[in-house]
Amino acid sequence: MPRRVRVPAWVIGLTFLAAAGIVALSLKEREAGPATLASSFRAVPGESRELGWPSESIALEVNEVLAGGPAATAGLQSGDRLVSIDGVAIETECALTTSLESLTVGHKIEVEVERRGVRKTFEIEPASASGLFEQLCTAGDPRACRERAALVARVEGDPLLEGACSKGDGVACRQLGDRFSEGASADLGRARRLYGSACDEGDAAGCTRLGFLYSVGQGVERDDTKATNLFDIACRAGDAAGCYNVGLMYANVRGTIRNDARALLGYVRGCALGFAQACTNLGYLYEHGQGLIVSAERAAKLYERGCLGFACQPADPIACTNFGVYARDGLGGVARDPSRAASLFERACEASQASGCTNLGRLEEDGQGVVRNIAAAAEHYRRGCELGSAGGCRNLAGTIREGLVPAADDGELSRLLARACELGDERSCRPSAGPSE
Repeated sequence: MPRRVRVPAWVIGLTFLAAAGIVALSLKEREAGPATLASSFRAVPGESRELGWPSESIALEVNEVLAGGPAATAGLQSGDRLVSIDGVAIETECALTTSLESLTVGHKIEVEVERRGVRKTFEIEPASASGLFEQLCTAGDPRACRERAALVARVEGDPLLEGACSKGDGVACRQLGDRFSEGASADLGRARRLYGSACDEGDAAGCTRLGFLYSVGQGVERDDTKATNLFDIACRAGDAAGCYNVGLMYANVRGTIRNDARALLGYVRGCALGFAQACTNLGYLYEHGQGLIVSAERAAKLYERGCLGFACQPADPIACTNFGVYARDGLGGVARDPSRAASLFERACEASQASGCTNLGRLEEDGQGVVRNIAAAAEHYRRGCELGSAGGCRNLAGTIREGLVPAADDGELSRLLARACELGDERSCRPSAGPSE
């Protein structure tokens, strides 16, 4: 039986995701209404052990403290690093979110933080979010107006957000911009102006969003140089998506000269901040020796990290496909395990990752790690082909040509080869050529 294409998956494109590592103000619907500390937290990477390798730990740092709120009254300050809440260590964003969502109005909690190397404990009594934010907003705090807006119906042109934005609250400008970035009421020109205001006011995620619009030419003329600069600003301010995107811009020579070192730094910081795609692309650099010494072992660890994802952050299906290749072939110190590889490919395929579907089909056709099932293999090849995998199209054509599965009609074989050719498989452009290897 001829060997078919086994397709790895590598770098993906720009993203327009919210900043990884930012945890919203705590809100929990209870009888007394949502409770809040009137403070927010952000994730910052811990110390990296060496250049070119992302930190494997994060610290949760107090970001905003609203004057007049419970946290400020108790003495919490921006920059304090969170240690525990009510004696329970808080080491991940998910743990923090769970703890904050359990707040009850009037029920005091103990918050332990580290400030300039010294641990301090504060007793804080959560307040009613609705009443507190309305009071502080009326007193002129735009951040409170922004949070008050989060409690009411989300409608375009929300006066609370508009007021907060006009008073210089960058997060409010960004949130308002999000409302005009998509949907039936999309106004990309307005979104661009709002993201610009957010970025000018120091909101890192706003800079990332504005950079995205410039990178794809939405609501503004495409300008890769501006996009790269904006992503760089966002990354330096701790936005994980900005770090990932600035890495892409340097790696793909968009708006700048090729600079593998700068691409590396963007991916390292993005991965450390919990952005799975950054881990995937950093793994690619290690696998191919771009700006680094080739290391299949490190590539494998980064692909696994990207596939697992992070607390409260999504995994990257491309990382699952790549790590599946390592498990299938026993690369990078990963034990050869076709069954594990099949599970990884299946996970990627379920997330609509084309090469994951194609590689899963190959295992099913060969009976490696799974029970041999030609019909299932053909369906996964078809799914891979539909999602854009040239190998999926060619492999499905091969099963039809060999009589393993019937064609849908007389023209399907020709269509599959034409599609594979269109997707870049040169052998499919020459139907008389030999089998795929």
